[in-house]
Amino acid sequence: MEYAIRFGGDPEDVLVTTSGEAELDALHRFVEEVIADPRFRPGMSVIVDHTALDVSTLTAADMRARSSRLAANADRIGPSRVATVVAGQAAFGLWRMMDAYEDGLLESDGRVFYSLDEARAWLRAEQQA
Repeated sequence: MEYAIRFGGDPEDVLVTTSGEAELDALHRFVEEVIADPRFRPGMSVIVDHTALDVSTLTAADMRARSSRLAANADRIGPSRVATVVAGQAAFGLWRMMDAYEDGLLESDGRVFYSLDEARAWLRAEQQA
């Protein structure tokens, strides 16, 4: 799995783009890199673009492990808004499952979308609220 992290954008403060075959360790690693970066601040708006990521090998147990790892970093993530963009129904279901596992464990607000335009529209609306 490959990923790229870019700080700056409109309306996102951080854009993470993933590709290849999903690997749980790499999913954990990019989050660690983002929150360890001195440019990151809790409360930033983040888009994670998984539209080029093959999630066919991920399981419910993987999503639970991912949620646990995010919860362990909840204080470093803070009240960030995270828009996750996926390419299909299977990926959408996996990320919604992860959201359910995270419910009440994180201060951040996350949503899953099928397009970058939808994700950006949600982040803009949240900024205006």
